[in-house]
Amino acid sequence: MSDNPPKLLLNDPDVRRWHDNMRRSSAITCSVRLRRLNLFCSRIGVTPHELVGIGRDDPMKVENILLDHVSWMEEKKYAPGYIAGVIGAVKSWLEYNHIEIRRKIKIANSDVPVSIQDEKVPDKEQLKKMLDAADPRCRVIISMMAFAGVRPQVMGLADKSDGLVLSDLPDLVLDGGDTRFEKTPAMWWCGRS
Repeated sequence: MSDNPPKLLLNDPDVRRWHDNMRRSSAITCSVRLRRLNLFCSRIGVTPHELVGIGRDDPMKVENILLDHVSWMEEKKYAPGYIAGVIGAVKSWLEYNHIEIRRKIKIANSDVPVSIQDEKVPDKEQLKKMLDAADPRCRVIISMMAFAGVRPQVMGLADKSDGLVLSDLPDLVLDGGDTRFEKTPAMWWCGRS
């Protein structure tokens, strides 16, 4: 199981149905849950169907597996929100298969938001290293976020169905090899029809 990337799980018709059902409400959530289910199953050495079998045969045993995994993740200092996400993915899979988790699985400090106190804006040297290492497309994305304050979701949605395009920058002039803005600060528009 540990060698299988999450997408191989979709070869299983039941996993694919669970995944497709979640995708109808959120493509991002279903992708994250599929990865987390795969990781959980890999760590405990079972397939998703074997996990369902355990839950059908002995619901308390599957609850104990979840509780033990929470303890293991807490010992490894995983963030409470991440632990909750893993358990949520597994519970979603089990509930989809009509296995009810009756015990409340508690996670220490799950109500405490993730701290970003140690995060910092990259300095000029770090930004230069990122730009030097990036391909042209990523350089534009990094530059737009670093110098124009554009948020990641403006650059494009996770499903690649939308995103910022050149026509959204009406002040941008592309003249041969010369690229410039007619006015600064430049205006941008996301009012496409």
